[in-house]
Amino acid sequence: MVVVFPLSPAAQSSPYVANRALAPLFFSLTPDILYKQRTRDLVLTYPLEKMMVETDGPWSFEGILKGKMTHPVMIHHSIREMSDLKRMSVDDVYRQIYENTCRFYRL
Repeated sequence: MVVVFPLSPAAQSSPYVANRALAPLFFSLTPDILYKQRTRDLVLTYPLEKMMVETDGPWSFEGILKGKMTHPVMIHHSIREMSDLKRMSVDDVYRQIYENTCRFYRL
């Protein structure tokens, strides 16, 4: 079984706890990666093979997205940010996120 879930504060603070918890799981990142250090730290700490992206809407964001409502195009902003943080090409991040999505939905 594959499950997507937000990481608990305990898992966010301990790579050991999160890695054990994440063995069969994925977690999903929202556009708050653009302005929340905690979300950015998750990308730096955990493997891209465990990540998916979403817009988590309808939702009004903060930071550089303040006052903007969720829109599907925002996943592209998240993926570009993931690319920068992981020091990977945008194409490679898109490819891995696509593979993760196919695995999750068993496509």
